[in-house]
Amino acid sequence: MVAHCSENPKVPRWEQVVSAGCAVQAMQMAALAQGFNGIWRSGAWTEHPLVREAFACREQDEIVGFLYLGTPQLKGSTKVVAPDSTPFVRYF
Repeated sequence: MVAHCSENPKVPRWEQVVSAGCAVQAMQMAALAQGFNGIWRSGAWTEHPLVREAFACREQDEIVGFLYLGTPQLKGSTKVVAPDSTPFVRYF
């Protein structure tokens, strides 16, 4: 995912980068809802000149990470149990 940043007095650069990160998170959650799993990776490759060139990044652009998606080989074994909310909730 590349944050294609541009000069804009109403939307600062940091907000453009954060928005790209939010888009990655939304894509990952949408994939999970469809039965896929994924991992979002960043690291040194986000700054590597050849990678930036391959994605046609300009100097002001930011690679926020790489989203790897696939079909899980195993089902998750963790069962989520909702906590008892009665001590905190009076009306629901």
